[in-house]
Amino acid sequence: LRGYEQALEDHNVKIGSNLLMSQKYGESNDLFIKRIVTEIQQLSPTAILPLCYSSSLILQNTLKHIPANILNDLSFMNFELDSDYKCKLIVIATKISQQSVLMGQKATELLLKNIANKNNFQKQTIELPCKISNEDRIKTLAEI
Repeated sequence: LRGYEQALEDHNVKIGSNLLMSQKYGESNDLFIKRIVTEIQQLSPTAILPLCYSSSLILQNTLKHIPANILNDLSFMNFELDSDYKCKLIVIATKISQQSVLMGQKATELLLKNIANKNNFQKQTIELPCKISNEDRIKTLAEI
């Protein structure tokens, strides 16, 4: 999430904290879906990016409750949904492939280095390239 926010900031795209939605502790999926639909109708976002798999599935269930005129103006992006038959967002979403295996390897290396240094560890930033596919499914501001 922080990396996504930083990328937006680097490109002078402002995002309000009210646009970052997450399910509240104890909130049912049905109530969360109703809240998302209400927020989408009120805020009229141009794009939606679920940040995890479960959010993608909830968003998929939300789409049928969003009026067509709003839905048609939305772009969808998603992380790593290569072949998941349960999530139909694959068909309509731009996919961001993050090299999950390499991310895990780098995280493990950092963890082991931290343990070896007895938790005297300097913060590090590691950048890994990602691949974007189906980018033609992202609407430009001119289209909206």
